[in-house]
Amino acid sequence: MTTKAVIFDLDGTIINFNLDYKTARAEVIEYLTTQGFPRSLFSLNESVFEMLKKVEVSMRNSGKNEKEFSKLRETVLALLEKYELESAKTTSLIPGILETLKTLKQNKLKLALFTVNSKKSTNYILDTFHLKNSFDAVVTRDSVPKVKPNPVHLETALKKVKVKPAEAIVVGDSNWDMKTAQELHVFAVGVTYGISTPEELTRAGANCLISSPTDLIKLIEETNTHAKMRRKRNHTRSPNTRATIKPAVKKTSRGKPGVAQTMFGSRPSRLALKILLTIPSTFSSLGNTNRCLSVSPVSFLPMSSRGYMCPFSNSDALTL
Repeated sequence: MTTKAVIFDLDGTIINFNLDYKTARAEVIEYLTTQGFPRSLFSLNESVFEMLKKVEVSMRNSGKNEKEFSKLRETVLALLEKYELESAKTTSLIPGILETLKTLKQNKLKLALFTVNSKKSTNYILDTFHLKNSFDAVVTRDSVPKVKPNPVHLETALKKVKVKPAEAIVVGDSNWDMKTAQELHVFAVGVTYGISTPEELTRAGANCLISSPTDLIKLIEETNTHAKMRRKRNHTRSPNTRATIKPAVKKTSRGKPGVAQTMFGSRPSRLALKILLTIPSTFSSLGNTNRCLSVSPVSFLPMSSRGYMCPFSNSDALTL
């Protein structure tokens, strides 16, 4: 399906991530211990939102009502917002992001932002870098009852730009972004210049990886071109022909389909075999060789030749 909207994360995707999150988490833990929660319940390695989940469960189990939790949550998020605003004053835009946003808008795509940041800190960033007019919708943590990876966060963004999950792309630098996208079957693009490694992003469900925001332009242009070609082929092909086309699968000596036969039929082309040579090295670095059969062959061309890499493709990914 043609891409009609792009949903962006903020920190680490559009702006450089420079939040002093460890100090922020330490202060939140300190506050929660003063409210009677054991320090051992929390860790500096978990987000403030994960801490709040534990607090909610603990308060519910002890008979506290929703109003009491909401008041505590409000105080905790106010502490976090203080650090977000400090970070917003010293951050900078990711190189290439302005050009990318401008081009996507010129190409008539709807753009949205979904971030765990507060509305106040997000607006500060959008005002500072003159980005407000770039987005058709902005969904902060203040706009939703649950933040990513809960799907309601992304679902809200999709509703605001009025597109179906299959018509959108999510772009982010964290596992949360990838997991949220996969939850709703939205094509997930992980950026390798943020807080997560390529391995972490692919394990979390990234369909594609890009090393620069400008790579996104080419990726969308090519996926939309291939989607258009696929629709044209399906339209011109007769119903009977479509029904009889089946992939030719030969079995290896062990009785299992060979990779080349499964992906390209019983007689893979020279190009297909050439592309297959890149699979072992790519997947050994990603740590998961069991998913080779679900990839799109074109996606294994080196990242340097296209600017992006699509290790695991969905129905709208590039195909031969």
